[in-house]
Order: sequence, then C-alpha cells, then structure tokens
Amino acid sequence: MAINEQPLNNDRPMAATELACKIEAPTFSLPNPVDPLPFCFCDYQCEYKEKAFADDGVDNYKNDSTPLLVALSSGSDSVFFRLVFPDGSKLLLEDGTHGIEYGLGFASDQPLLAGFLVQWWKIFDLFGGGDYQIEVTQNISGNDFVSMTHKYKVMKYSVLAAKGTVKVQGSQTGCFENGLDYPAAGWYQSIRVPGFFGNPEKVYELTNYPNTNRRVTQIQDRVNNEYTLSIRGVPLSIRDKLADNAFLANDLDISDYNPLNVMTNGMTESYEGLRTQFKRNNVALIEESGADNPEGSVYGFYEYRFEDRIKNKIKRN
Repeated sequence: MAINEQPLNNDRPMAATELACKIEAPTFSLPNPVDPLPFCFCDYQCEYKEKAFADDGVDNYKNDSTPLLVALSSGSDSVFFRLVFPDGSKLLLEDGTHGIEYGLGFASDQPLLAGFLVQWWKIFDLFGGGDYQIEVTQNISGNDFVSMTHKYKVMKYSVLAAKGTVKVQGSQTGCFENGLDYPAAGWYQSIRVPGFFGNPEKVYELTNYPNTNRRVTQIQDRVNNEYTLSIRGVPLSIRDKLADNAFLANDLDISDYNPLNVMTNGMTESYEGLRTQFKRNNVALIEESGADNPEGSVYGFYEYRFEDRIKNKIKRN
C-alpha cells in the first residue's frame, strides 16, 4: 500500500505570542444594604429592645457592654460608630468617654479589623437611661455603607429589672467561612436576652468491667453537669447571632438573673448565693433542642443544651 504524502499550505499562520499570566487579587465582601420596610413591626407587636444595665462600672454582672466589630477592605477605608439618641440625634462615639475604641490595625494578625466596645454605664452616667441604638458607617473605596443595631433599653441595674434575663458572654477566635476572621488574641462578645438558664442535670460516664465473679467492677467514673437555656421571645436576627456565632465561642460564659433559680441540698439559697452559683458559668454547646416560631409573631422561643466546659469530676481505681 502506497501513501501519498502531500504538504498542505497554511495561508493564515498563527502568530507566535506569550502565555497569559494572572495575579490573584484579594477579595472582600461589601456590607449588604438594608432596604427599609414599607411598614413598622411596632404596629403589630412591641419592638424588640435588649436590656442594657448600668451600675458602677466595676462588677461585670451588673454592667453591660456591647461589642461591635467590622472588617474593612484596605487600610485607606474607615469606620465610624455613632450613638443614636431616643429623639433621633446622633453623637460620634469616642474612646474612653463612651467605651473602648479598637482602631484599624489594633490586631496585628488581622490588620483590617476595627471595632468599638460600648460601655453602657458610661452612656448612662452621661445621658441617663433610654432607648439607644448604634449607627455603624463604613467607608469602603469612597462609598458609605450604613447599618443600625437594634435598640438597647439602658437602665440602672436592679435585681427586679434584671429578673427574667440571661447574659451570654464569650471570647471568639478563629475564622468563619464567608464571615469574620477573628484576632488570635480573641474578641469579647456579650448579649443579654430574655430567658432562663439552669436546670442542671447530672450525666454519668461509667467505665466498668465484669470480673471473674461477674461482679461489675469500676475502672473510671466521670460526672458532668448539663444545663438548659430557654430563650423567650426574640427576633430571628438575635437567635442567629447566638446560634451561628456566640454559642460557638472558644470560651463561653452564661449568667442567669432569675432570683429563684434552683433548690440546692433541699434548701432555698439566698439570692446572693444563687447569683454566685450562676455567675459566668463556663459551658460548651451541645445542641439546639427546641425551636418554636408562633404563627403571626416575629418573635421565637428557643431552647439549647450546654455542658460544663471543664470535665474534671473523675474517680479512678
């Protein structure tokens, strides 16, 4: 078999060129603008307000703070935090006067983070109690993005005023995908919600073996406490703030403010004893054990289970 080899002429040869290359540029997410609703929830239900207590600024249990943290896109961006008064007037928050400012670059490992810790006892001392909000203005690439917190009902601390509330505090580190990357030193978080924390239940972890006489013989036993947190009547934004962020903190403390919380050893303790027992209980999340969003209401009821973070009640043989 013969093969006829005939060269083909190419009248449109491809010009030689260089390979294209690219450099991956850093990306960032712009704040989501929030469109105003065409109606007011207050026409149908009472507006949600977080209680914020003020005392002498010494005892954390009686003094509330609100941390605000944002991520900017570059060192040339800026952020401003303003206090919004009940009459709608605004005041730029200042470091030391109204709380603690965390300027851009305060965290060396996350130089584009900036924040402010609003210390409500300072607001109370300067302006008195009332319903306040915080306006956050981020200037990114020359454009302003404005967001507003929910309202904080600032008032003087008292046992009766705090009754029926729970304070959740923690220190957050690590990175949330599609979210903030927290500084390695940790970022303080705090929020107060209506609810109840307690109902401690003993949970036992038993490690035994049957000996030659079929007798159950102990190797090691561990006892731990599990608790229930019931949150009553909060909007979904508050639930998500807790469930998707605060409850996942590396260090989580929950304090209950219900005077008649528990019975111990068959005897009702004094309020001071209860306050001490449930003051900053260090716990870890187990699960969300219940959620109820009543039809016709913008507020839901949620239940969570926690356990002692430190499990050191162990008996060995």
